[in-house]
Amino acid sequence: MKQKTLIKYQKNFADNFTSYVYGRILEQKYSENCCFENITSKRKLFEEKMMYFNFDCKYTSILKVEDITSFALKLNDEKKFNNKVKYNFIERKFFSPDDTIYLTDDIKNELAFKNLDFIKDYDILDDIVSSNSIGIYINIDDIENNLVDFNFIKNALLRLNKYLKKPILYVFSKSKCDFDFDEIMQYKVLDIQDWKQEYYFLSKCAHKIVLSAPKSYSINFWAAILNEKDYNYVVFDLKNHYKKSKRNWLKV
Repeated sequence: MKQKTLIKYQKNFADNFTSYVYGRILEQKYSENCCFENITSKRKLFEEKMMYFNFDCKYTSILKVEDITSFALKLNDEKKFNNKVKYNFIERKFFSPDDTIYLTDDIKNELAFKNLDFIKDYDILDDIVSSNSIGIYINIDDIENNLVDFNFIKNALLRLNKYLKKPILYVFSKSKCDFDFDEIMQYKVLDIQDWKQEYYFLSKCAHKIVLSAPKSYSINFWAAILNEKDYNYVVFDLKNHYKKSKRNWLKV
């Protein structure tokens, strides 16, 4: 029986992107059979968030497959069932820039919004797209748990200052702390309540800073990937020791 790979549900919609995309890459590259486990409660929570995107998810019941396998073993049909079904698990939350070479246009399109009916604050969107904007998302839990490397952010801004004319930093965060970037460049803090608007506006920023803090990384990373242009810059943390990067991906 063909081996299955189960994709683990994540709490954050962008972390779900990561798990889902690794599953899709396995399917395309190795014809692997990748599914989410069909647990009603988890599936409903997952679909409430992912219903806005072009996801095409498959689900499977572990118990059902195990029952079939057990019955087959009892029949001792060694030609078809020489081993019990084995499950691989995709649990990764952090998508590596090294693996972007496997991202096809088909996969990227599946991560796009089905429609943009949720956009209400067009004034903010206009400001972002009409400026030499730099976007960064900073999760409030990462700040409160001292997981945000502000020195990295400041060094990233200094690096971008060398390449960009009159940039404006847009900080997407619900934190009320003083980010203190004034000496480096002009910046605005945006507290946007609708997570869909927040993510879309971040993605529309011309340039991105990918913060490595646990609850901030995936949102920054996927926003950078899905609106990527050769002439835009993405800054990521040198500490992550990624082997490869595109020309416009800068290590700091």
